[in-house]
Amino acid sequence: MSRTKGLLSVCFGGMLVGCLALGCAGGGDDGVDDGIPDTDALYSVSLTWDPPSLNEDNSPVGDLGGYRIYVGSEPGVYSRVEDVGNLNVATVGSLPEGTRYFAVTAYDLDGNESSFSGELSVQIPDDLAL
Repeated sequence: MSRTKGLLSVCFGGMLVGCLALGCAGGGDDGVDDGIPDTDALYSVSLTWDPPSLNEDNSPVGDLGGYRIYVGSEPGVYSRVEDVGNLNVATVGSLPEGTRYFAVTAYDLDGNESSFSGELSVQIPDDLAL
Protein backbone atom coordinates (compact mmCIF):
# COMPACT_ATOMS: atom_id res chain seq x y z
CA MET A 1 0.00 0.00 0.00
CA SER A 2 1.48 3.35 -0.92
CA ARG A 3 1.05 6.35 1.30
CA THR A 4 1.35 9.91 0.18
CA LYS A 5 1.93 11.47 3.58
CA GLY A 6 4.50 10.69 6.25
CA LEU A 7 3.19 8.68 9.17
CA LEU A 8 3.37 9.89 12.71
CA SER A 9 5.64 8.18 15.18
CA VAL A 10 4.45 7.68 18.76
CA CYS A 11 6.70 6.09 21.33
CA PHE A 12 6.18 5.36 25.01
CA GLY A 13 9.95 5.24 25.56
CA GLY A 14 10.72 8.33 27.64
CA MET A 15 7.30 9.75 26.83
CA LEU A 16 4.97 7.88 29.14
CA VAL A 17 4.35 10.31 31.96
CA GLY A 18 2.02 8.33 34.17
CA CYS A 19 0.17 5.10 34.54
CA LEU A 20 -2.17 4.35 37.42
CA ALA A 21 -4.46 1.41 38.08
CA LEU A 22 -7.67 2.54 39.76
CA GLY A 23 -10.61 0.62 41.15
CA CYS A 24 -13.89 1.36 39.47
CA ALA A 25 -17.45 0.16 39.52
CA GLY A 26 -18.28 -2.61 37.15
CA GLY A 27 -19.91 -5.93 36.76
CA GLY A 28 -22.51 -7.80 34.89
CA ASP A 29 -22.76 -8.62 31.25
CA ASP A 30 -22.26 -5.54 29.09
CA GLY A 31 -23.40 -7.43 25.98
CA VAL A 32 -20.24 -6.50 24.07
CA ASP A 33 -17.91 -9.19 22.74
CA ASP A 34 -14.66 -7.21 23.15
CA GLY A 35 -12.40 -9.92 24.55
CA ILE A 36 -12.79 -8.47 28.04
CA PRO A 37 -14.58 -10.78 30.47
CA ASP A 38 -17.66 -9.40 32.18
CA THR A 39 -16.80 -9.53 35.88
CA ASP A 40 -17.54 -7.73 39.10
CA ALA A 41 -13.92 -6.54 39.49
CA LEU A 42 -13.03 -4.14 36.66
CA TYR A 43 -10.36 -1.46 36.76
CA SER A 44 -9.05 1.50 34.78
CA VAL A 45 -5.57 2.48 33.66
CA SER A 46 -4.72 6.11 32.94
CA LEU A 47 -2.07 6.83 30.30
CA THR A 48 -0.34 10.08 29.39
CA TRP A 49 2.25 10.66 26.66
CA ASP A 50 4.00 13.52 24.91
CA PRO A 51 2.66 14.29 21.44
CA PRO A 52 5.02 13.52 18.55
CA SER A 53 6.81 16.42 16.86
CA LEU A 54 8.02 14.47 13.82
CA ASN A 55 6.50 12.10 11.30
CA GLU A 56 8.19 8.75 10.72
CA ASP A 57 10.03 10.35 7.75
CA ASN A 58 11.38 13.07 10.12
CA SER A 59 9.24 15.83 8.61
CA PRO A 60 7.39 18.11 11.09
CA VAL A 61 3.94 16.99 12.25
CA GLY A 62 1.34 19.29 10.75
CA ASP A 63 -1.74 17.16 10.31
CA LEU A 64 -2.15 15.12 13.50
CA GLY A 65 -5.65 13.66 13.56
CA GLY A 66 -5.50 11.79 16.85
CA TYR A 67 -4.43 8.68 18.71
CA ARG A 68 -5.58 5.11 19.16
CA ILE A 69 -4.84 3.03 22.23
CA TYR A 70 -4.53 -0.72 21.73
CA VAL A 71 -5.14 -3.07 24.67
CA GLY A 72 -4.54 -6.79 24.99
CA SER A 73 -3.93 -9.58 27.46
CA GLU A 74 -0.88 -10.92 25.57
CA PRO A 75 2.21 -9.03 24.37
CA GLY A 76 1.70 -7.72 20.84
CA VAL A 77 -1.83 -9.14 20.56
CA TYR A 78 -4.47 -6.43 20.92
CA SER A 79 -8.14 -7.30 21.21
CA ARG A 80 -9.40 -3.79 21.87
CA VAL A 81 -8.87 -0.39 20.25
CA GLU A 82 -9.95 2.97 21.62
CA ASP A 83 -9.78 6.14 19.54
CA VAL A 84 -9.08 8.98 21.97
CA GLY A 85 -9.09 11.79 19.43
CA ASN A 86 -6.41 14.43 19.65
CA LEU A 87 -5.86 14.05 23.40
CA ASN A 88 -2.54 12.85 24.82
CA VAL A 89 -4.13 11.55 28.00
CA ALA A 90 -6.69 8.78 28.27
CA THR A 91 -8.25 6.41 30.77
CA VAL A 92 -8.95 2.89 29.57
CA GLY A 93 -11.68 1.30 31.68
CA SER A 94 -13.40 -2.05 32.10
CA LEU A 95 -10.13 -3.92 32.63
CA PRO A 96 -10.20 -7.18 34.60
CA GLU A 97 -7.37 -8.36 36.84
CA GLY A 98 -4.22 -9.71 35.22
CA THR A 99 -1.55 -8.26 33.00
CA ARG A 100 -2.72 -5.84 30.32
CA TYR A 101 -0.56 -4.63 27.43
CA PHE A 102 -0.92 -1.18 25.86
CA ALA A 103 0.41 0.48 22.72
CA VAL A 104 -0.46 3.78 21.06
CA THR A 105 -0.58 4.83 17.43
CA ALA A 106 -1.10 8.26 15.93
CA TYR A 107 -3.01 8.98 12.76
CA ASP A 108 -3.11 11.93 10.41
CA LEU A 109 -6.12 13.79 9.01
CA ASP A 110 -6.22 11.39 6.05
CA GLY A 111 -6.45 8.38 8.39
CA ASN A 112 -2.89 7.10 7.81
CA GLU A 113 -1.80 5.35 11.00
CA SER A 114 1.69 5.17 12.50
CA SER A 115 3.49 2.09 13.68
CA PHE A 116 2.81 0.95 17.24
CA SER A 117 4.60 2.70 20.04
CA GLY A 118 6.69 0.73 22.45
CA GLU A 119 4.50 -1.55 24.54
CA LEU A 120 3.61 -0.88 28.17
CA SER A 121 2.43 -3.64 30.50
CA VAL A 122 0.46 -3.14 33.69
CA GLN A 123 -0.27 -5.84 36.25
CA ILE A 124 -3.64 -5.41 37.90
CA PRO A 125 -3.56 -7.62 40.98
CA ASP A 126 -6.58 -9.70 41.91
CA ASP A 127 -6.54 -8.30 45.43
CA LEU A 128 -6.31 -4.57 44.55
CA ALA A 129 -7.98 -2.74 47.42
CA LEU A 130 -10.66 -0.27 46.35
